[in-house]
Amino acid sequence: MEVEDEIRSRLLDWALEPLAAVNAPRVLLVFPCSRPTLLAVAAHERQELETSGGGKFYARKLYVFAVRRSWQRKKLGGQRLSNLALSAALQDIENRDGAVPVFAYVHRKNARSITLCRRFGLTLELTHPHVDYRWLITPPARARRTPG
Repeated sequence: MEVEDEIRSRLLDWALEPLAAVNAPRVLLVFPCSRPTLLAVAAHERQELETSGGGKFYARKLYVFAVRRSWQRKKLGGQRLSNLALSAALQDIENRDGAVPVFAYVHRKNARSITLCRRFGLTLELTHPHVDYRWLITPPARARRTPG
């Protein structure tokens, strides 16, 4: 329910906030052609991260990624909707910023999201300040993976 609440209450504010422009927020929405029902949403933004040695680099944070509950595990055009939507988000990141690291904060009990992130190359797990969350990130010299 956290993700649904975030989408309903704050996603547009996050994307349209004038001060957010520096982070170049992007929102991708998936609708079926037949009716205006939101099937999936992905949003990402640029973040400056710091290494343990004090160096800085840019990465893309997956701010939110969600698939409508009734469409989870369902296929569209022969592929799972979750794969199509996350693939589109990662392609958008690559088109915009090149092969930058991508990271996401995922609740430790959200096994489906953890599996999906790992399938798309977010395989490094780093500590997160909140004990209930994992920080998943692509390896520094990542080659973007697209599951078959």
